[in-house]
Amino acid sequence: MSWDPKAQAALEGSAADPASLPAQGDLDSAALSEVIGLASLRMQAGAPQTEAMLSQWAKAQQTKSGLARVRGKVRFQGSAKARVGELIELKGVGKRFSGNAFITGLRHEIADGAWTTEADFGLDPDWFCNRPDVQAPAAGALLPPVAGLQIGVVMKLDADPAGEHRIQVKLPVLQAETEGVWARLMQSHASSGFGSFMLPEVGDEVVLGYFAADPSHPVVLGSLYSSSRTPPYELAAPNDTKALVTRCKHKLEFDEKDKVITLTTPGGNRVVLSDKDKSILLEDENGNTVKLSPSGIALDSPKDISLTAKGGITLDAVSSISLTAKADVKASGLNVSCQAQIGFTGKGNATAELSAAGQTVVKGALVMIN
Repeated sequence: MSWDPKAQAALEGSAADPASLPAQGDLDSAALSEVIGLASLRMQAGAPQTEAMLSQWAKAQQTKSGLARVRGKVRFQGSAKARVGELIELKGVGKRFSGNAFITGLRHEIADGAWTTEADFGLDPDWFCNRPDVQAPAAGALLPPVAGLQIGVVMKLDADPAGEHRIQVKLPVLQAETEGVWARLMQSHASSGFGSFMLPEVGDEVVLGYFAADPSHPVVLGSLYSSSRTPPYELAAPNDTKALVTRCKHKLEFDEKDKVITLTTPGGNRVVLSDKDKSILLEDENGNTVKLSPSGIALDSPKDISLTAKGGITLDAVSSISLTAKADVKASGLNVSCQAQIGFTGKGNATAELSAAGQTVVKGALVMIN
């Protein structure tokens, strides 16, 4: 069995039919498996494999187990006919061993004018890779290896004595609480001068792994939540909320259900990008808001709104432009020009005044006063 990343499911291969084995002895593989109560053997591959590869693996294990069910040695008068990987027929050795034996080793000996051959039959049940000294020892045999992952607690984030940007972690289970160890910190992206930069806090519970099981080369793989160090959100079955929350409660929240992204500061400043409302909202702690929505753009403030430009400011609308104030409306400049394509009205409900320090000109095809 292995994991299939394409199907995102477990993939199985099998060797259901017993392998064709030499007929030897009075016990078959099924009878031997009943002794330990193991009807089938399940093997797991750590890396993804094809179904054909898994089936071949199962068949190889089944064949090897079958050839290992009867093992022994036999010595006879020297003969060159016996060959490794072929069969030799055993007779007169009892029903447990009689039959065709699979030759797995040969030794020829000539002594005192006599030639004898010794043949091994039956496979070793262990694979060669499980034998001592076949593979390099863990940690290169330089130090006692560390098995598996370890739990650590962050002690210090700076002042790495080696200058390698490591953090100091204590290992309570390994009784490394005083000095701890300096461990490299894995990031989702780490490059020269750029990448992600997220450090755990002092006191955080972290998981450590070790390169080549060497205790002198730990690496922090990640942090853990627990009942005493709870996550910022409750775990929920829909799993619609994703978020990044800092120690001071800066939040970047993703709502997968309503398709909303919210950026919030501890002081109450917010940016909300909402596909649900088809809007973008910018809001500060003073109550000022800017909202972009299907209705248009709305600016709202409990105080003043100022528009300042080093160049010009142009207001252009396909429809009308309306200026309304509860108090005065003032317009000033070196020259003020108001032009209407059809009609122009200037009206004061109480008083109206048209004046100039210099010449005043009023023109029209017909000028009416009162």
